[in-house]
Amino acid sequence: MAPKGYHHVTRDIRSQIQVLKSSNLSQRKIAEKAGISQSAVSREIARNSSGCEYSTKIADKKAIERRSLAVNVPKKPKGNLELKIRECIEKDWSPEQISGRLKLEQEPMVVSHETIYRYIRSDKANGGLLYQHLRHGGKKYRKLWTLGGRHNHKSSQPHSSRHSCGTQIQVQQN
Repeated sequence: MAPKGYHHVTRDIRSQIQVLKSSNLSQRKIAEKAGISQSAVSREIARNSSGCEYSTKIADKKAIERRSLAVNVPKKPKGNLELKIRECIEKDWSPEQISGRLKLEQEPMVVSHETIYRYIRSDKANGGLLYQHLRHGGKKYRKLWTLGGRHNHKSSQPHSSRHSCGTQIQVQQN
């Protein structure tokens, strides 16, 4: 059984995958022997194979290249983009509207609505007031209906049954 949790595939595991793959073992058997999940083996082979061959050196080189590219991606809005987002929030735009507008305007860096919500939460934690411009004041959505067929929290009386509805119709017809 593979260990729980996420771990990067190391060079040692890559060399183990190469040896086991060259022995024509299935991905499931490779995963068992390497001590990682089958999906991790499948992903590793798909991402880092060159043609039909899987090489530890090539796989390691591709993984390092991907990792270096991922580090350069900014995680939060900065500079003019941050100012633009702040202005839109202060105009009471929703994060979804802001994200959609940035995509339409083809900004050099597009930001998801989740990132904008994260930005608003961090602003609130630092004493900012941007959260007050959200439609629900930054409160999380609460379902009106619960599981098990129960009625919503606003109504203390259950809905009328068919029988009571039928008697109301009869009364109205008389």
